[in-house]
Amino acid sequence: MKTYIDYFKEICKIPHGSGNTEKISDYFESFAKAHSLEYIREDCGNIIIFKKASRGYENSEPVILQGHLDMVCVSEGKTQINFESDPLTVCEDEDFIFAKGTSLGGDDGIAGAYALEILARGDISHPALEVVLTVDEETGMDGANALDVSVLKSRMLINLDSEDEGTLLTSCAGGIRADTEIAFCTEKAAGETVKVTISSLAGGHSGTEIHKGRQNAAVLLASLLKKADIKKFACFNSGNADNAIPFFACCVIEKDEKKQQLLQNMFEEAKQNFCSDDEQAVLLFEKAEETELMSEEASLRVLSYITDVKNGVVSMSKNVPGLVQTSLNLGVVKTGNGIVTLSHAIRSSVNAERAELEKSVAALAESLGAKTAFHSGYPAWEFFENSRLQKVFCKAYKEKYNREMTVSAIHAGLECGILSGKIKNLDCVSLGPDIFDIHSADERLSKKSAQRVFDLLLFVLESLK
Repeated sequence: MKTYIDYFKEICKIPHGSGNTEKISDYFESFAKAHSLEYIREDCGNIIIFKKASRGYENSEPVILQGHLDMVCVSEGKTQINFESDPLTVCEDEDFIFAKGTSLGGDDGIAGAYALEILARGDISHPALEVVLTVDEETGMDGANALDVSVLKSRMLINLDSEDEGTLLTSCAGGIRADTEIAFCTEKAAGETVKVTISSLAGGHSGTEIHKGRQNAAVLLASLLKKADIKKFACFNSGNADNAIPFFACCVIEKDEKKQQLLQNMFEEAKQNFCSDDEQAVLLFEKAEETELMSEEASLRVLSYITDVKNGVVSMSKNVPGLVQTSLNLGVVKTGNGIVTLSHAIRSSVNAERAELEKSVAALAESLGAKTAFHSGYPAWEFFENSRLQKVFCKAYKEKYNREMTVSAIHAGLECGILSGKIKNLDCVSLGPDIFDIHSADERLSKKSAQRVFDLLLFVLESLK
């Protein structure tokens, strides 16, 4: 009998970055067919698998187990991988499962893996189960928005998309994506060119790690270029996903040894104030082939936008100590076809602050002759005061591990907000095992924590009689 770890490793072999989920949907559909389970595959790729209640639980309320199928694809600079077609190289040691040189996709492959073992086994006591696995959560929760909830009977949902064992999440921030486009013209470079690269920053999840003081590579590089009075550049690129703090940034400038030394000196000076997570960061120069650079006017507009737009933590919660209330992350800068595209993830648990932040981004773009488009918005998930699931999980955790479970909120977005808005009186909680440095090449899943959370999940399902 396969375990959830076996299923997780199989999931890692299937390319399933956001927007590339057809094969992972195929995998779960094939599983349902092989186990003679009723299922629905929606046109967008969402998968819903149904399992009847075990003996003695026929009259119990059904339960939704929910996660998402896509992952954030991030690789370190030296790792050559095509996320569209190549499997991850999964490694493990005594404590962790991780991928060689790339993100692991524990967020949220572990949800699907847990669900598959529960669906496959016949010795688990549980109410009727509705396993809901959505696509493209990481790029705007498109699957959750498209989900047809009319086929679901349950009014209790266990979301398995958290990364902090012992914490039960009961609310989260809402958010929206913003893409700003700055058009440019080019000029011929005066002489040789060099590529400037900042790399080996920690990066990380723009929801759960935005408050840790980690450097944003795009903002750092733009600040250095501006201070060094670099007037023209080309090919400014940074980051892999708008909801991940970018750990690298690069551009091409005219060769100038004095300017390069100035950049190096300023970088070393700035590095003295980096948090410990970023102490491995480096700045490198290498010969480039570009002969065309952005015009001086366009270069200034791009640098002004990156350095002036709000980034990182905007405000902290006054009600929950240590909780980020509003943030903005410039996750991707991409240059191509005469346009620099800058992609942001905006999050807030206060609608008025989110709206104000959207206005400020749009106003800055307009002042620089650029345009901003907003998309993939999702609502905040509000606290459900009379949650049965909260009580059951807290009691089960205390009984099983003799510790109190922490009930908390999170700044990262979860699909619970969308689903609780679509299903009236839906009782939601979110939990998961310890997964460190998600959305980065250092992502790793704690094996012991994963087992404890799985055991707790089985204990709770048994308790819902």
